[in-house]
Formats: sequence, C-alpha cells, structure tokens
Amino acid sequence: MPAASVNYSGACPTAITYTTSNVFTALNTNGGILFFTTGVYKVVYTVTDHCGMTGRDSTYVTVYDASVPNLVCNPQQTINLPSPGFADIRATVFDAGSTDNCGHVYFKIKRMFNPSGYSCSNPGNPANHFDDLIRFCCQDVDSSSIRVILRVYDAYPGDGPVSDSLHRGHYVDCMIEAIVLDKIAPDITCPYNVTVSCGADLDSVLLTMGAFISDNCALLSIDTIIDNQLDACGSGEIRRTFIATDIHRQQSSCTQIITVLKTKTFNGLDPNQLKWPEHKIVYACRIDSDTINAGIPIINEDDLVPVFRHPKKMKNTILTGAVFALKF
Repeated sequence: MPAASVNYSGACPTAITYTTSNVFTALNTNGGILFFTTGVYKVVYTVTDHCGMTGRDSTYVTVYDASVPNLVCNPQQTINLPSPGFADIRATVFDAGSTDNCGHVYFKIKRMFNPSGYSCSNPGNPANHFDDLIRFCCQDVDSSSIRVILRVYDAYPGDGPVSDSLHRGHYVDCMIEAIVLDKIAPDITCPYNVTVSCGADLDSVLLTMGAFISDNCALLSIDTIIDNQLDACGSGEIRRTFIATDIHRQQSSCTQIITVLKTKTFNGLDPNQLKWPEHKIVYACRIDSDTINAGIPIINEDDLVPVFRHPKKMKNTILTGAVFALKF
C-alpha cells in the first residue's frame, strides 16, 4: 500500500509511530505490503505523535480475480457400477489437479446431454443443472461413451444444483468421456443340501427348492444342469448346478447336492428274502435234465432293493441206479 500523506499541527508536530493494517496484516510502517484475497477490504492508517495524540484514516481496496482457474481434468473416466445398480460420483473425482492463482477452486458437473430413452438424473436435479455429483445407471453400460462437463470455479458456487450462468467469468469447463461398466456378477445362493431316503419323491424335492438369485442390473438367463449319479438301486447323489447370467454377460453359479440313502439291503442268506427250491431226486433213465421241473428260487424284493438275477446252468450228477441229482 502507498504511504499516507500526514499534516502535522499543534505543539507536537513530530510523529512517533505509524501503522497500516487490514483484516489479515498489521504493519508498523506508513504503508507497505499487505496480504489480500479477492473481495473488498478496508485499510486503516494510524499515526501517533510524541504527545500520544493519534490520527486515523482509512481507504477501501477491491481485489478482483480476472483470471479463470487453471483447469486440469482427466479426458476419460471409467465408472464401475456398485451393487445398487447406480453410482453417484462427485465432481472432484474427474479433476486431475486444477488450481487457481488466487485461492481455492470449486467443482460442479453435469451430463452434456440428457439420456435418450431412459432416465438417470441426480436426486433433486431432474433438469440436469451443474451439480456436486453426477449419477450413472445400468442403462449407461450399453452406451459406447457418455460425455460430461466438469466446471471449475474460483468463486464459491454453493451446494447443490446451480444455474449454468452462475459466476460467469469465474469458471472454466472441460469435456470428459465417461465409460460405465458393470463388473458385478449375479448374486446366487443355492438351496441347502438335503438327504432323503430311497423312494422319496425326487421331482417334488427338485420343484420345491430353488436358488435365490439377484443382480445389480438385470438377469438375462437362469440355467440348471442336473448330474444324476444314482446307482441301479436308486441311491447316490444328484448334483444340481444353477448358472445365472446377467444382461452384461457376467455369470455366477452354485451347486446343490441331494443325497439319496438306501433304506434296505438284500441278504441272500435270509430265508425271508431268498427261498431256494427243495432238493429233488428223479428216478429215471436217459432223461433230459432240461425237462425236469425242479422249481426256481423265490426272491422277496421291493422297488427299493432291486435284485439282479444271474442264472447258472444246473449241474447234473448221475447216481447209482440211473438216479439224477440236480444241484443249483
């Protein structure tokens, strides 16, 4: 600041001290270098003589920032959608180190064009004004690129949406290409593994137990692969694999295991399950053994314990006196 002009009068014409001050700085000199930010400030000059008499006067200084901020932005920004299916990204994310020669910088952002065919506006900002954040949705994934405008101010614009013309001359814009991706596969939870007895209604089990599937955007298809590993007795495992595919070709899968247990086993030594025919002796000469009705084994079985039969040819033994003895 320049020095003030001082006129002395009275009995004490010699000045002892000077001060020059504003809200930021106080100097013990008549004028000098003071610190200012942008705005209007009062500067006070004070002079005191050796008699203790004080004189004071003031002036106003207006500091105007005539330069826009130094803008640095990312030309391309990738957005990965989280689990809710939309992302609210703050404007500062798109900045790459913007500055201003007089102080702080402030950020707002908006889409260059409203979405076509779907809605994806910020909460409370349906008119697509410059705002503190910008929303991206699942429908944006299908767009090759989305152009947004980052605006950097050197004057505080306030919170929330603002007019496009606010603080004209105190901002600079940058166009950025936003690429929106969906990298989250569907969330799938299989029904719990179960154990049933042989003979259970497996169709009912399969129909009443399904997988729980959700996705942050939308599902395209749900496929089921059934691997039947039951043996001839109907026991073993059934492995049911669920495969979920979303509209952006992300996949998840899980497998349910259904265990089928045997309820009975076949015991050939138990006469209640297997009864052999009685021994038979035929008194004859030159008889064809195939014509002899010697009986067959009687097997008591049910659907739960199937028994496999392997017939073997009878063994003929000729006894003394042309007597046949047939053995199985």
